[in-house]
Formats: sequence, structure tokens, C-alpha cells
Amino acid sequence: MSTRRRLLTGVTAWTQARRKRNPAADELRSPVQQAPIGIALLDLDQRFVEANATLCEMLGHSVVELEQRTLSDVTHPEDIGLDEALLAELFAGSRLHYEIVKRFVTSEGRILEGTTSLSAARDAAGDITHLVAQIEDVSDVRAARILMQQRVHDDFLTELPSRQILGIRPRSQRSTQPASGPAKLPEPRRARPSVAPTPAEAPAAAVGDPACTEQTIRAALDQDQVALAYQPVFDLSSGLMVSVEALLRLTDSDGAAMAPYEAVVIAERSDLIIDIGWRVLQLATAQGGAWRDQYGVIVPIAVNVSAAQLGSGDFPRDVLDAVARVGLPPHALTLELTETVLLGSRSAGSEQLHELRAAGFELTIDDFGTGFASLSYLHELPTSTIKIDQTFVAGLPGDPRAVAIVAGVVSLARSCGVSCIAEGIETDAQRAHLAALGVLGQGYLLGRPGKAAAIGALIAQGRTGLTASATPSDESEYAEFSSLHDSQRVVA
Repeated sequence: MSTRRRLLTGVTAWTQARRKRNPAADELRSPVQQAPIGIALLDLDQRFVEANATLCEMLGHSVVELEQRTLSDVTHPEDIGLDEALLAELFAGSRLHYEIVKRFVTSEGRILEGTTSLSAARDAAGDITHLVAQIEDVSDVRAARILMQQRVHDDFLTELPSRQILGIRPRSQRSTQPASGPAKLPEPRRARPSVAPTPAEAPAAAVGDPACTEQTIRAALDQDQVALAYQPVFDLSSGLMVSVEALLRLTDSDGAAMAPYEAVVIAERSDLIIDIGWRVLQLATAQGGAWRDQYGVIVPIAVNVSAAQLGSGDFPRDVLDAVARVGLPPHALTLELTETVLLGSRSAGSEQLHELRAAGFELTIDDFGTGFASLSYLHELPTSTIKIDQTFVAGLPGDPRAVAIVAGVVSLARSCGVSCIAEGIETDAQRAHLAALGVLGQGYLLGRPGKAAAIGALIAQGRTGLTASATPSDESEYAEFSSLHDSQRVVA
């Protein structure tokens, strides 16, 4: 990522409000406390200032106990200093945040592995005031991955290297010619790394998956092997589709699909994410134009925006150009941002979002409620929609805490004039519960990501709540939009 971001000052305000026992602090703290990952606010010496319930449970310490410790105090001795260089870059302003896998020691002496993301919070003057740490316990996941590797490569009963690893073929496939030399034993397994392996070193999520590296991603871009899948969003009360989300799909030179999340993480470490974001904008708006031309309706399309895009001076112009090129109205495009992307976007990023929202584009905050500054984003940014994170939806309707959090988010959104989309709906019970709350929904139960033709089929079957497309002469916003678009081009 090329530029630094600043965390909204709502983080600091929240901390101060908590110390004063301001009731507003409780409202903000609730989603953070119930988040499924550990979240902590640290001072510049990495001493705990605040920690949510998940982190306290994870480490086996109370908030009071953690406030007497630093992050290093709960880190495995061998892993202390692993991120020293990354932390220096964070303070220097050359990084937005960083992520690393390190080991922690609980109060009972148990060792756990955690994916740790650290970000800097700055005040209005641009000075770093706190660090925000997010820690996810991945001990079970990594253990399962190692077990999977063993199942693939080792004999199930003896747990010794399998014949494939040793280069020994079944008797029926062996050549009658003498072997040219003894079979080579594989190198002994190395201990699990304390830090996250590079994508090329990381074990594949499934046997046969293509390696996802910066080189393969760059090759996919060069060879136009970039595509989009579209997942529908439904009005849960009527069952009609009201919009779609565009999801990135990359394939390698052999046509094998790369893991989307892994590809994005790798791309964000370089300038590739800017190119990917631009391609997604072009593909999504082109498809929106195609649906309009074929079916006579405007299908609102949400595209995910990266921090690097948001920090680019060309971002507003790229968005304006993308819709103008195919003659779509601004409201046909939704810019979807996670709280990680919004981290520190109070200055330049915030100004661009206000500018684009004023032009008629929609703005959605994804994973709402999983970060410290959710309410600050809702208050300070021109938000049109928030997405309730699937970790809260997963607890519906049986978990009273999940029920309370979701109901509170929906009520808060309505009071702010913001709509809600619930993510990750996978059961009929979840759908029924959310339908009663009057929110929109998205998830595998309703519709999996698929090709544009699948969305076209829903439109053709009349299973949408979309309105007919208006021509530029019928809709005054086109003229206003064109004027803004032209002024942007002049400024650029």
C-alpha cells in the first residue's frame, strides 16, 4: 500500500468516553465486545488500554490484568521482536497496517497461535496516539491444515511418508528395467514457522489448487484472466432480488481458479491491487450496461474498494469514468468498504467518499460492528448501507447475544436513515428471523455467487424488485452527473 491511513478519532473518543462512563461508550463498546476476534487498544509502548471480552477469554486475563501488561508480556518469548521491522514501518507511516502470525501464552501457560493485525490510530494533527490490535486464534485451523497435509502425504496407519512421496510406484506400474539409483527420501519436516509463510510457502487449502503468487496474479492481469462472479442480494420480505455484489475471480495460465481472498491479500502488498480495482470497476459497469440494454432495468452493483484505491488521487475519476463510459447513473454503483479499508481514511479518503456520495454513488460499510470505530464511521461518513457481519448472523436465532446485537444494529441504522444487509444467511431460521426485522439479505441459502447469466435469469423470470431504466433525457441526475464528471476531468 502506497500511503498511510489514519484511524478515525472516534477510537480515542470512545476510550475517553469509557473512562468517564459515558452511556454512549456502552453503545459503541457492545459490538466490539461481542466481536468473534480479539480486539485491543494499545498505547505507544504496546501496553493494553482496552480489550474486548473475546481477547480476555482467549488469553485468560481480565481487562484489569491486561492493563498491567504489554503485548510482549503475553507473546511467546521466541516470537518477541518478530514484527519489529514491520512496527517501525508502521510508525514511519509507510504501512497502513500489518498482519503476522505469532504465538501467545495464556495465563494457564497454554500456547496459541494468532493472526495478529496491528494498525495505528492518529489524532486530528496526524500524530499516532494508539495502536489497534486484532488477534484471531488460528491454532485449530493450523493444526487441521497440518493434519490434512499428513493425510495427503503420509500413510494413514503408519504415519510414515507415502509411496508417492518416496517415489515408489505400485508393483503393477514398476518398470522391469533396473532402477537408475536408490529412491531419495524426502527432507524431514521443518517445524511450523512462527510467522505467516509467504503465499508460495503456505500449504494449499486443497490439493491441486494453483499457487497464488504476485507473479501468477500479474500474469492473470496481463492475459486478461480476470472475471467477476455476482451474488444476489434479496429483499427478505418479498423474496425479490434488489442488487448484486461483484466478486473477483482470477485464473492462472492453465485456467485453474486462484483463491480470491489470498489473491487480494497478495495484491494489496504491491501496486497490483490498483490495477485489479480498476479492472473490477470496468467489468462491473460494463455488465450493468449489458443488463440494462438486454432487460431494460438498472441492476445496482456493489464493488469492493481497497485502501490503496481509496488513497489514490485518481479514484474519483476512475469511478466517474467507469459509469459514464456505459451511460449508467451513479446510483447503479455501490462502493463497498470494510472497516480495515476505512482505517484512517478521515482526511483524503473521507473527502473522496463525500464527493462521490454527493455525485449519487452509494456507499456501504462491510463487516459492520467488528471494529472499534463502527459508530464513528456511521456518524462521519456519508453511508447509505451497512452490512451486518456474518459472524453475528451465524448466531441467529438461538444465541441471545447475537439476537440483541443484530436488533441493535438494525435499530441504529434505521434511526440514521441507513439500510441494512445481513451477510452469510445459510439457514431458513436465519432468513425468517431477519425477514421479521425488515432487512435485506445475502448468503448461500439465497443465492451463491455465479455468472452474469444467472442474474439475467432472475431478471427474465421477474424475480426482482428492480425498476425500469431511465434514459438520460428522462432523468435529471444524468445532467448533474455529467457536469460533475466533466469538472473532475478538468481538475485531473
